[in-house]
Amino acid sequence: MRYCPECGSELAQAGAHFCPECGVQIAQSETYVPEVEGATAPVIPTHDVTQSTLAARFPRWAWIAVVAGLVIVAVVGLLTWNAVSAAQRQARSSAEAALLATVPDVRGLTAPQATERVRAAGLEMGQTNYDPSAIGAVGAVVKEDPAPNARTRKGSLVVVTVVGAQPVNVPNFVGLESNGAQAAAAAVGLNVLAVQTSSSSKAGTVISQAPAAGTSVQPGSSVNIMVAKGASSTASGANSNGTYTPKKGSAERTAIMDACRIYLDYSGLFIVNELKVRSSRAFASLTPNDNRAWGAIGMYLLKNGSGWIVSTDSRTAAARGSFVSEDAWLFNK
Repeated sequence: MRYCPECGSELAQAGAHFCPECGVQIAQSETYVPEVEGATAPVIPTHDVTQSTLAARFPRWAWIAVVAGLVIVAVVGLLTWNAVSAAQRQARSSAEAALLATVPDVRGLTAPQATERVRAAGLEMGQTNYDPSAIGAVGAVVKEDPAPNARTRKGSLVVVTVVGAQPVNVPNFVGLESNGAQAAAAAVGLNVLAVQTSSSSKAGTVISQAPAAGTSVQPGSSVNIMVAKGASSTASGANSNGTYTPKKGSAERTAIMDACRIYLDYSGLFIVNELKVRSSRAFASLTPNDNRAWGAIGMYLLKNGSGWIVSTDSRTAAARGSFVSEDAWLFNK
């Protein structure tokens, strides 16, 4: 007689494969339990039936379905985590990028131009260094730190190196005595080109200058100053020293003005501070009448046929940093 290994129910058929009571699948090799004499109930086998029980309750296809479900859940979870992480990384990257700026390439620009370009990029100009031995145009940027196109936080400082010595500011010479102006210029490493002109101001005092006070220039540059020598004896016509001043509107005066315009590459009007002619030589102290800070400019002129030309001595004097007086020029002393 055979009994169910799970519930102990008698199996009516010897070759039964399922228990009619509990439905457990019965293998052919299950233990045969004989009747015991005097026993009132069948003896339940005590061997381990867990494996067969699990096999009966959870068929192979159920296990496969469970494993497949777990794999699907894991894959979906991994994909979801990757998507969320990618979105977080993108958001973090965008936030970091919003805090950064690209360093512009300012090489070749002047310091003021470089400052404007750097600030437009969301950065600030730091220290400006000067290198007299650097190769390039004086005043041009040759190096910057951080390097061009580098990424750095907005508001960071950009340090530049400029060709040439550190500029100096032109002092205000107007109102000083000529000697005082020269001393003040020498104190900051500048030269003075002094030209005397008739003026109602006190003789020997500076009445104008170019470049204007406060202008930034390289050490060793020259500043033109006009020095009063007192009022001229006549406004036009013959002067007391044998020179004369061409009258307004005369052909000679027009020719002299035209020569000065060509020399200065200037097409506007002049304020005539002084104009003297003697024979084939002339001296003119003129101030271009426009918005630029020209200051008074002294020029030596020579007769050239029916016209006039500015003498090369004007350029030579400017180059060496000294002018002879107009009388010395007019009288060829």
